[in-house]
Parts: sequence; C-alpha cells; structure tokens
Amino acid sequence: MFKENQWVEYKGNPAFIVIQRNNYRYIRVYDKTTTKNKSFSVPISELTELTFPTFELGQTVLYQGPNYGNIKTNSIVTIVQIHKAPEYPYQIQQDKQLKRICPFEIRTVDY
Repeated sequence: MFKENQWVEYKGNPAFIVIQRNNYRYIRVYDKTTTKNKSFSVPISELTELTFPTFELGQTVLYQGPNYGNIKTNSIVTIVQIHKAPEYPYQIQQDKQLKRICPFEIRTVDY
C-alpha cells in the first residue's frame, strides 16, 4: 500500500507522495529538466511501486538534474552527505558547490 513520503511511479515518471487522503495521493512528479516539479492529486490506481536507486557516501556519480550554479547537467559529482529525508536524501558536491538532490537526479558512473 502506498504511504506518505514514498517514491512511486506515475505515468512512467518518478513521483513522491506528499499527502494521502482516502483513495487519493497528492504527489510531486519529478522532472529532471526543471527545478519546478508538478504537484497534484491522483487516485491510487494510477500509481505503481517504485524502487529508487541507492548510493553510498563518497561515491562518484553522474548528475543529471537541471543546471545549478557550477553544477551542470551530465557532470561528475561526489556524494558528500546522506540525509534521512526520503525526498532529497543526497547532498552532492562539485568543487565547492553543494546541492541536495533526489535519487533520480544521479546515476552510477560505469567506467
């Protein structure tokens, strides 16, 4: 069963459940091309289970979110902190620039 503070899939995109009300869930749909994610209410029947990727402290990853200061899309960053907050658990760093991100903004680097 779906609950608040859980990542799910909505129409092929990752979404985060913010609030639950009866058979509806108020979700925030993640869009890696913008910092303005869409939020709205949907019936449970439109959601599917989603296992989000996990990463380790100190891991080098590929950032795929929107440009943020000196951190650009498709740049190499390092995970410098892991928070308990389920929506934005990772803090990344590139040079001196820091940013908290969701698990869908990064991916492992395969050499």
